[in-house]
Amino acid sequence: MTKLLLLLTVTLTAAYYDEDDKFVPRHIIMRNGGRCLMGTKMRELIDDFHNNLRREVALGHNYLGTQFKPQEMCGLMVNAKATKFGCSVRFSRSPSNTREAEVLCLYDKKTRRKNPQEPKGESCCIEHDCDRKTECTFYKNSKCLWDLCYVLEDGEDIDTLM
Repeated sequence: MTKLLLLLTVTLTAAYYDEDDKFVPRHIIMRNGGRCLMGTKMRELIDDFHNNLRREVALGHNYLGTQFKPQEMCGLMVNAKATKFGCSVRFSRSPSNTREAEVLCLYDKKTRRKNPQEPKGESCCIEHDCDRKTECTFYKNSKCLWDLCYVLEDGEDIDTLM
């Protein structure tokens, strides 16, 4: 059985409405997309799962026994200081012969504080009356994109990503 393993450099996925309440679809930002071995449909499944998980946590629902404050992490991914994540998928069959997929996603950064649910810095705000100047201060050269904190690499422009 061939193992499907890849590091998918996906950065910040989300869905949002602009200031005119016009829906702007979420978007997967990929670096080194030509080297990605994962099919488009699987990327979309992971994208949907990740966005739903982030949304559930942001709404304050219980996840793996932890109760989060509503909208606590809505400005960022589930790992509140992450800027990228990569995923690996392995397909198999269970003893009862049902198809299974094991998905592992790794994040590039983690909070190194006693309480990781309260990282130091400002996330992207989602309220209409928030102060846009204080958004996304976790990292130097970071911008808010689709309500998530995106760290630009050298030569990248926020306008070319949208």
